[in-house]
Formats: sequence, C-alpha cells, structure tokens
Amino acid sequence: MKRGILVLIAALLFIVPLTAQLPYIQKIRVPSAEPVFTRVIQEAKGYLWLGSEKGLFRYDGYSFKQYYPAGDSIDFQITALFEDLDGILWIGCKSGHIYRLENDIVSLFNPEEGTAAKPITDILKDYEGKLFWSTAGEGIYLQSQGKVFNINHQDGLNDDYVYDLECDHDGLIWAGTDAGIASCRFENGRKQIENIGLVTRFPDIIVRKIKEDTSGNLWLGFQDGGAGYLTFDRSDFIEPAHEHDWIYGPVEDIEPSGQVSWIATSAGELLEVNQDMDSGGIKTLINKDEKFGKIHDLLEDREGNIWILAASGLYRSTGNRLQFVHSAHEVPLKNIHSLRNNAVDPDRLWISNDEGLWLLNLSDGSLKKYLDQFNNHDLKIMSLYQ
Repeated sequence: MKRGILVLIAALLFIVPLTAQLPYIQKIRVPSAEPVFTRVIQEAKGYLWLGSEKGLFRYDGYSFKQYYPAGDSIDFQITALFEDLDGILWIGCKSGHIYRLENDIVSLFNPEEGTAAKPITDILKDYEGKLFWSTAGEGIYLQSQGKVFNINHQDGLNDDYVYDLECDHDGLIWAGTDAGIASCRFENGRKQIENIGLVTRFPDIIVRKIKEDTSGNLWLGFQDGGAGYLTFDRSDFIEPAHEHDWIYGPVEDIEPSGQVSWIATSAGELLEVNQDMDSGGIKTLINKDEKFGKIHDLLEDREGNIWILAASGLYRSTGNRLQFVHSAHEVPLKNIHSLRNNAVDPDRLWISNDEGLWLLNLSDGSLKKYLDQFNNHDLKIMSLYQ
C-alpha cells in the first residue's frame, strides 16, 4: 500500500507541469557534538559514512554512531573517504595521515614511506587495486606491490595542489589541480602522466572537482568557470550552460543524476544543469530565503535521495524523483487527505483536501473542482474509492 501511494505522489509532484517545482529538502538532526560534515559515502551495506572535523560517523537512517582511532585522535579531522571492494573504509585526514576502518576498528595506515605531510584531499583504488591518494601540496601518492610512489610536477603533473581524483571507465586516474587536469597511470613500475591543463577550451584553469557520470562523460567543476564535461571519448568539452555568466562561486561538488547534474558551491548555491545544451540554463534548487552556507559534498544514494553536506547542517533531498509543488494553476495543493487514481482514465487523479474534492489531469496539469456545495468546513473527505 505504501509503495502505491508513493507512485501516486510521484505522478502528482513530478510528471505534471505544475508551478513552483523545487525538490523537497529535509534537514537531518545531527549528534549533540554538532559536527560539520564535509565528506560522505554510502557503503555496500547501505549505511552512510560521514567525515567531519570531529571525526567519523555512521548513519543508519535513524541514528548516528561515532568512531575513533585507537590512542590519540587529535588529528582525526577527516578530509577524504573511500570504501574499496573488500569493504575496507579508507579515511584521509587534514594531518596527512590515513586510517582504515575494518571490522569496526579504526587503525592507522602506516606504510614504511609514510603517507603525506599535507592534507589528504581524496582516496581511491584503480581497477587493478592500486591505492591512490591526493594531497593539498604534495601531488599524488600511490601504493603498488607494497611500495609507495609519489607523482608530482617533476613527473609532469600540472601542479602539486590536487583537489580531486576520479577513476574513469578506461581505468585512467584523473586529477584536478590548480593548473588544470591530468590523466595518470602506473604500469610496470612506470608513471605515465598526460597533462592537459592548458587546453584553451576550458573556462578556467583551476579544476576543483572531477566526476564521471553513467554515460562516461567526465564532469569538471572549476574555481571561477562553473562546470562542464569532457565527452566519453574525451575529444570534446561541453558547457551545457555556456551562455550564462557564472556568478555562483567555486564548485565544491558535482552529482550527476540522470540527464541532469546537481552542482554545489562554496557560496552555498545548489544548482541543476541539464546535459542537453538545447535544454540549457541553470536552475536554482533552493528558495532565496534558505541559507545553506558553504556546501562541502553531495551524494546520490541507492534510493535516489541526494544528501547535502553544508555548513548549516546535513540535508536529504528527494532529488529528481519527487518535487515539492505548492499549487496547480494557482490553486493551493495543501492539507491533502487522500489520493485516488481514476479507474477509467489513469491520466486523472482524484484529490481531497480542506477545500474539497478535485480532479487533476496529469497530462496537462488542469484542475477541476467537484462538490462545490460541500461547504461545511467541519467535514473533511478522508478517503476515496471508485
């Protein structure tokens, strides 16, 4: 029954061309320690892992559980999270240390060569299982066959300040830096770096975010140039909203979701950009009176919800599945008591609320009221059956 109701609500709130369509966004109550979450991933079991300046938290949809490393945890300020195929959670810290969470125990990752003396900005593994981590000032490190190697400007990397890493469909590791992007491989003990940081087609040289979508396009988020993507074969760069001046601040994260991408910025803007240039334009996803503060990270979970980690708190949105609608043809749709699809015409939906009984046409958004004589405000239609 609940699933059927959800389908009906989705039809009402998303398919119909109604007014004031914005995604529903809910603020989540956080632990009493009031951490500012800056990194999030969803593990294979479905839990959310959240990193903050106050450590690591697991969220099961109802409550939070905090995790600590053994011994001194002063430097446990988390700046990167990654879960590998073995279910090990890798945790990068502002101090340059890296921890591992395995079997509910947090332990220091301590290779002989060390990890870094600068903040860890991202962690991932390539298809062969080699561990990579990027830093804010020392380039990229990788571990292969038990040894740690460094990739920096002396090897051809654009810049040693690396914001983000992404492993694409070809197994290439892409790095966003203060001087553009580079692709990296490590094969047979050799570092292979291709620097494409000075390509004039990019709107900005500082690349803060890299994210591959399900079509294989490689999205880039810039310091001052907004966002765009390299096509699947990397032969072209597309700016879906190129006709708009970017006034929204540095891009903090990009979350591709179907044919659109959500973009979060340092200025607290939450935006939607369509991949199709003909559909172009930038859509603001929050009301003007809502203030997120700096948005640090985004995550689309397996149910299609999009999680927003902001300075003002942790938020969950229904994303593109559902959109909150205030009215249809200037008629308020509030205090709804019941919904019922029309048994004769599935494109029509019966709605009852405090104002009476309505029939909504899902194909064109038209709305017709019934039982005008039903003016007793003490009586409400609480259920419908046809």
